[in-house]
Amino acid sequence: MDEQDYWISTEGKAKLLPLSLRGLFLGLGQDACQRIEEVRLREGQAPSLVEGGREYTPSAWKQQRVTAGDISWILEAAGHGSVHAILEQFRNGFLSVEGGHRIGLCGTVAMKGGELLNFRRISSLSIRFCHEIKGIGEPILPKLYHQGRLQNTLIFSPPGGGKTTLLRDLIRCVSDGVGAEALRVGVADERGELCGMYQGRPQRNVGRHTDVMDGCPKAMSLIMLLRGMNPQVLAADEITAPEDIQAMEEVAGCGVTLLATAHGAAPEEIALRPVYRELLSKEIFRRFVWIRIEAGVRHYQVVTREEMKALCCQS
Repeated sequence: MDEQDYWISTEGKAKLLPLSLRGLFLGLGQDACQRIEEVRLREGQAPSLVEGGREYTPSAWKQQRVTAGDISWILEAAGHGSVHAILEQFRNGFLSVEGGHRIGLCGTVAMKGGELLNFRRISSLSIRFCHEIKGIGEPILPKLYHQGRLQNTLIFSPPGGGKTTLLRDLIRCVSDGVGAEALRVGVADERGELCGMYQGRPQRNVGRHTDVMDGCPKAMSLIMLLRGMNPQVLAADEITAPEDIQAMEEVAGCGVTLLATAHGAAPEEIALRPVYRELLSKEIFRRFVWIRIEAGVRHYQVVTREEMKALCCQS
């Protein structure tokens, strides 16, 4: 098993947990462990799991209590023994770790001048597992083309809906030329969730013709990739800020195709949020992929720009 596969295996995921919880996790079995989306740890409470958007505590876990030592162990392991190595990530409220997994942080913070300096005490963690599902984008990709050209596409769903997983596989398909000519892809991977760069190598399969800008703000990364790497496609996860929209508008005007994601359970949510409303008004995107979860099953609906407008008006 190579390094890429190891960190998304059951054993690799278990290594993110302290010994007190690792056995409980492995005891769920291989299939169950691969379905788990999150492990949520709150000091003094039983740990819980998230699967299909539902949070629950398995019977065998109910007597276990998360300790301050468990939380400290996870943070030290994430920083490879040096909390200073991850201090800058603390200010973002999450940590990116090997395999593209993410650890969300919650607790008591220290502020100065309106900015978060550090956490005085971390009392809750959410370990969000990165899932790589090779082939998930292949039936969707042909619908994103028009007259032989890949269209600017925005993927949206609620948190945990699978946006990043789908985007990652679409990048792989485009980069490797699955069903069409291979294209050069530049990835703005600000939080390390798409590619999981480690020691200079992507830990997720994002294709042979992909270049990754890791740990840099999305807006800056998009411009740097455009100027330095001559991409045909640019991809970014979770558009959240006005500067992201401005950068996307600039690169879209240079003949580069955009692939991106946004938070939203339905078209009306996209239309209501100021940042996304501006994005829609600028008509940057011509295709939208709406991910819905019904009875724990994900459904993917591809709509055109005109259909998206109609859906927003109906809501």
